[in-house]
Amino acid sequence: MFRRILIATDLTEASMPALRTGLELATRLGAEVVVLHVAEQPFGERRWRMPFEQSEEEFLRGLGLRHMEAAHRAVELQVERAAPRPELDVRTVVRTGVPAEAIPASATEERADLIVMGTHGRTGMQHALLGSIAERVVRRAPCPVLTVRPGEP
Repeated sequence: MFRRILIATDLTEASMPALRTGLELATRLGAEVVVLHVAEQPFGERRWRMPFEQSEEEFLRGLGLRHMEAAHRAVELQVERAAPRPELDVRTVVRTGVPAEAIPASATEERADLIVMGTHGRTGMQHALLGSIAERVVRRAPCPVLTVRPGEP
């Protein structure tokens, strides 16, 4: 049924219940796990419209690389905190992009059968202003999406 599960994390505490749920589900099903974090690159071309000098571009590229390395370490630490079982096949991936676009794209690339992700549980004006990445992922996903609210397992 589910042979490869993609678990999306934004590295917040709100992601921990989804991470634990996804790892538990994978353990019970004997599925592979891909834990994904999408880092929005603060210094990418989409953010800056003015030309930079060569040295400034190199500096920004270096900051971007350090940002990605730190994100990868943070994902691995979060997986360790979630206490995965040693028998699980867990791989961590960090991509840059917009989470609502990159998560479904990653699920397609990874041939995931299921996406597990947390929600922040925003309602009312916060939800209207900030929207919901989970909602957008559900609409774009190539496979079923299991959302886990904060405070759940």
